[in-house]
Amino acid sequence: MGKPAVKPLTEALKDEDQAVRSAAAWSLGDIRDASAVQPLIQALKDEDQTVRSTAAWSLGDIKDASALQPLVQALKDEAPAVRSTAAWSLGHIRDAMSVQPLIKAVKDEDQSVRSAAAGALGKIKEITSLESLTQALKDEYQA
Repeated sequence: MGKPAVKPLTEALKDEDQAVRSAAAWSLGDIRDASAVQPLIQALKDEDQTVRSTAAWSLGDIKDASALQPLVQALKDEAPAVRSTAAWSLGHIRDAMSVQPLIKAVKDEDQSVRSAAAGALGKIKEITSLESLTQALKDEYQA
């Protein structure tokens, strides 16, 4: 596909069909063009959790630091799939600014979110994140 497909795919993010929006978000992640970042950030607010989760995944694939704060916000999404994908994406971006939100996510009620956040912290490799990760793992296994 490539760069010429970015504009039509960003338009497809507004389609009434959830499957079309989700496929467009996925394809934009595959292309990895920075011009798709803002439309994908908007897709994090989609009414459908699959679209939100796919948008979060694609932002992680693109690895643009401007997606950092929106992905941190997505850690608070009502859907565990969105929260875990946002954590995964933050790990791919590897910015130390996401360490504290990911430390909180390691304590999420959902196991998939905790696991994704722990993996993300491992990728970032900040000393504070490693200490928090160790403590979270101790807490998990003592429960």
